[in-house]
Amino acid sequence: MINSNLVFEKQLKQNAHLFRLFLDTLTDAILLVDQSGKIVQLNRQTILMFGYESKKELIGKAVEILLPNQFKNAHQTHRSIFFEDAESQSLSNLFGKRKDSTTFPVEVNLAPLPLEKNTIFSVCIQDLSKYREAEEKLHQVTERLMLATQAANIGIWDWDIINNVLVWDNAMYALYGISENQFTGVYEAWEAGLHPEDKERSREEVQEALLEGKEFNTEFRVVWPDTSVHYIKAIAKIYYDTQGNAVRMVGTNWDITPLKIADKQIVENANRNKVFVEQAPSAIAMFDKQMRYLTISKQWLKDYQLKEENIIGRSHYEVFPGTKEELKAIYQECLQGAVNRRDEDGFERADGSIQWIKWEIRPWYNLDNQIGGILMFTEDISTRKQTEAELRRAKQLAEDANKAKSEFLTNMSHEIRTPMNAILGFSEVLYNTISDPIAKGHLETILTSGNTLLNLINDLLDLSKIESGRVEINPEAVNLPQLINDLQQLFATETAKKSLYLNIKVPMGFPQSLMMDKVRLKQILINLIGNAIKFTDAGGVTVQLALENFNRKQLLYGISIQVKDTGIGISPEYHKKIFESFWQVRTVLTKKNKGTGLGLAITKRLVELMGGNIHLQSALGRGCSFTLHFEDLPTSDEPIKQDASFDWNDKKVKFFHSKVLIVDDFPINQKLIKTYLKQYDLQLHVAENGVEAVKKASQVIPDIILMDLLMPEMNGEEALEVLRAQEITQTIPVIAFTASTSVNNPEKMLSKFDGILRKPTTRAELLRQLTRFLPNEIQMQNSVAESQTTALEHNIPKQGMEVNRTHLEALLSQFSQRSEALAEIVSLDDVSLFIEELSDFCTQHQLDYMTEYIRQLNNRYQEFDIHGISQQLTYFTPWVEEIFPKDSGL
Repeated sequence: MINSNLVFEKQLKQNAHLFRLFLDTLTDAILLVDQSGKIVQLNRQTILMFGYESKKELIGKAVEILLPNQFKNAHQTHRSIFFEDAESQSLSNLFGKRKDSTTFPVEVNLAPLPLEKNTIFSVCIQDLSKYREAEEKLHQVTERLMLATQAANIGIWDWDIINNVLVWDNAMYALYGISENQFTGVYEAWEAGLHPEDKERSREEVQEALLEGKEFNTEFRVVWPDTSVHYIKAIAKIYYDTQGNAVRMVGTNWDITPLKIADKQIVENANRNKVFVEQAPSAIAMFDKQMRYLTISKQWLKDYQLKEENIIGRSHYEVFPGTKEELKAIYQECLQGAVNRRDEDGFERADGSIQWIKWEIRPWYNLDNQIGGILMFTEDISTRKQTEAELRRAKQLAEDANKAKSEFLTNMSHEIRTPMNAILGFSEVLYNTISDPIAKGHLETILTSGNTLLNLINDLLDLSKIESGRVEINPEAVNLPQLINDLQQLFATETAKKSLYLNIKVPMGFPQSLMMDKVRLKQILINLIGNAIKFTDAGGVTVQLALENFNRKQLLYGISIQVKDTGIGISPEYHKKIFESFWQVRTVLTKKNKGTGLGLAITKRLVELMGGNIHLQSALGRGCSFTLHFEDLPTSDEPIKQDASFDWNDKKVKFFHSKVLIVDDFPINQKLIKTYLKQYDLQLHVAENGVEAVKKASQVIPDIILMDLLMPEMNGEEALEVLRAQEITQTIPVIAFTASTSVNNPEKMLSKFDGILRKPTTRAELLRQLTRFLPNEIQMQNSVAESQTTALEHNIPKQGMEVNRTHLEALLSQFSQRSEALAEIVSLDDVSLFIEELSDFCTQHQLDYMTEYIRQLNNRYQEFDIHGISQQLTYFTPWVEEIFPKDSGL
């Protein structure tokens, strides 16, 4: 008995397991709910449908957990009633609630399941989301179709062929211009509205569709009661019975009158276009899709030497059998909708000559907006091509001539600079060795004239380089106010000789570091300031900087530099001419101050190469104002390179038995360098060409080599390559010693050589290069050192000499602080005023012991020695206190 019970229990468990597996295979959610409304069992689909993770989350919970909140109370009431009636029910228009609180439409089937002791209830839930979505889409499509037919004014009709009943919708009445009560609803009523010329054809097309099964797709005209004619497009579908007899015909009509009118206009336009094409002054041809000629212009016939009667209807490939495959491919692209053009193309004529044409090919479209063929537009440019070829030849000749000119100028520069090196060099040596004032004057004239000639050569070379496009702009960080202050000192002697002022005006906040080409900018300003001084006899020159705009976002500045003088001025009619090469205004003053007429031409072109522009304001007798404008200049955080300046006339240099190799094929240049260096402790060796230089350098191992560039047998650059390749000579510094114009590209030269020494050179330039590489000791000359280091020991009144203390106190009170301030920032105008007032004060109060101080300060002022002025000003208070020390009670 016990075994039987065990077998029975096992069978029950197995059946329950199979039942749960069965439930889990169903696609609907299945729940078992007891009479208290709690869930006692559910299948896997319930978990998936309602978004839960396991059955445990729902078993034992009230079934209302699966309902939206707004339905829970009402559902509890309905559930109680259902449990009492215990009858199966199917409920729709209900909603379920997922775990994430989202809702969805459901259909629910309820059924009681009676057990021995009680009844439980089966709940089957079907998710209707997809069905509702499909219904909504169908509804939307139906609405859109209805709206489309209404918007397009499409009429729908239905003809019962057996009973001859024709049903129209409202749009059909509007299409035929009648009202519903004017239509009898039979086939003959439709036929009666047709245009008389279209009735027979339309009747035949209906019969062919009914009897032969042909597609009913036609057009016809209808005549409205007001006699107006309208074009109708008709399409229909035929339905048959089981014996194959036509029993029903359903179709649509719509008004195509506007299209027909447009079609008529297109035909008219086509005819006009045909006439236009034929009469067009350009070469035009129209082709169909098979590339057959439809129409052509007279110019086409003329350009391609064709006859019209032999063209129309023929294939383009037949007319031009040598058409390239590339062009055939282009034609096919255009027949697919592409537009192709070419500015120039050449093809061979029958006589073998080459014809150059410019062409464009595009498709043309028919009434159905389908491509009907292509249009070709061509222009014979053979004459233009011939002209261009001639221009190219002329341009090449001009470039060759320009190149020859540049080469000539380069060679002439070298040939002139080489003897000028000797002339200026030995003139400088003589000037510093003789004392006869008359001879010194003659030598000064030679030096001045020689430098003038060099400036002329430089101007010619600059102009040549600009014209040939060989000038490179190399921006670097530039302190523009400092640069102009340096130029003020450069021109100090010239302005002093003519008693002119040279004022510098820099506004507050002007940037201290701008990226510009410093070399070219300095060249521009020297030219403008030099011209201003040259052509001004009274008054002076003002250089004014201005900040015109500032882009804060990109940190870019717009600036202007104005050079304004009080000179002779220029008449407005010459304002453009003065920027032309070799042109000057002819006046008395220009005859006195002769020039080449190249300066302003070079200036203008350099300004433009730097991205700026130059503007002139002037009138005759009212001075000139040249203004440079530069935009979008960036700033720089890089340290600004300072120009190396060293007055070798005030220095004594001591070398320590170093060896110098001078390589130059011109004996005079060798002699000049030897003359410059004969007073120093240096071993001087000479070579006349590159081959000899390499040999001698390998023998004597010099400490530095001065290398000419243009030499026979082996030039300087070739010799440098050999020296760098030899281990024994590869580290010897080599200075390019040259008259060649290649030094105008210093970056390129310095990538090879260690320095550049340009012919003609000076003793100072030579020493500057040598002291860079050779061991040396630089000392102040005795006379200068004495004046700068022991100024307080000479010509100063001895302590205790009798002076008026009141006057001395007044002297310190009025001038001590001013001298200290001027020593910090030297202003020549303020120094001049200081000297004048100090001199007047000392003369008035008979302070003779200040005479020597004033003389020394004035000497430095007259020499424009900014450093010396500053030093002398710092001596003022010590000078006075040397007479009366502080402990003396002053």
